[in-house]
Amino acid sequence: TLPNMIAGDKAGNRDSSDAPLWLFVACADLKRAIGDGEWLGQKCGRPSRPGGQRTLLEVLRTMASSYRRGTANGIICDPESGLVFSPAHFTWMDTNFPAGTPRAGYPVEIQALWHFALHFLAEITGEGQWNDLARLARESVSKLYWRKQDEFLADCLHAPAGAPAAKAQADDALRPNQLLAL
Repeated sequence: TLPNMIAGDKAGNRDSSDAPLWLFVACADLKRAIGDGEWLGQKCGRPSRPGGQRTLLEVLRTMASSYRRGTANGIICDPESGLVFSPAHFTWMDTNFPAGTPRAGYPVEIQALWHFALHFLAEITGEGQWNDLARLARESVSKLYWRKQDEFLADCLHAPAGAPAAKAQADDALRPNQLLAL
């Protein structure tokens, strides 16, 4: 994962579902601005650190793969839906305990960023697995988030850790987070 904040030489504060996904957005913006992605093959990190001197592309692949199989802090892709489970306090809206807006489960903006990350990986690697997972996630968002009676997307599918998105409870709050999905 990518920390929300780096203080000095400490890269703690990794309890974030969205920070790593915003790196994909930043990389896509840079690629679009300069017209190529050669810089994705440049080595980054310190050789003395674990995983140091990987290319940025390797870092992006590793982050997406970690979301798929699960991170040490509880972020994981539901294999049935292709959606990403986010623990409590892991999105930009969450506050520290007690959460002002509890959103443990499948927040809509995390799904939008995840979908974007998967498409970007498919584009820069040519690997079909990322497109397949993006398609599954997109179909799941359409099926599980759309609140027909309200004509907007659910803000979050609330669920405890380990629960699939299909068994989560849709939150009927109308929040700006769905703008990322649009």
